[in-house]
Amino acid sequence: SETITYVISMLVFFLILLCTGYEFHMSLWLLPVLYYLQQMLALGLGLIAGVLNVFIRDVRQITGVILQLWFWFTPIVYIVDILPDPVKRIIMYNPAFRLIDAYHKIFAFHSYPSFKALWVLAVVTHLILFFSFLMLRYLEKDIRDFL
Repeated sequence: SETITYVISMLVFFLILLCTGYEFHMSLWLLPVLYYLQQMLALGLGLIAGVLNVFIRDVRQITGVILQLWFWFTPIVYIVDILPDPVKRIIMYNPAFRLIDAYHKIFAFHSYPSFKALWVLAVVTHLILFFSFLMLRYLEKDIRDFL
């Protein structure tokens, strides 16, 4: 269902871009890759939070706080250049930063994102996803007992 919402939103967004005279760039072909990485990262983190929520009931409340902090720690509505150097070094480890930076480069700067950064993001995303499925498999019987 989220994919349908995303596709409809992107169609409306592209229609607005077309009406405003936006120059489309070949880097737009990377959008399905970015969407895939975004969804797999969300699936992996959501699965980890869901499994932990069965055993630790406060995970639901903690997740809300962490997501709020994570949102402000990810440069979505501000550029990374305004941050102090120590924060810039730390923010590079934020997987959402890599996604947002790729979207910025494609839509705002008409350029290709760093393929090295996307490769690292793909590896990290799949490791998180693998770990989350491994955790689910390992704790599956305990989850049934707790529920």
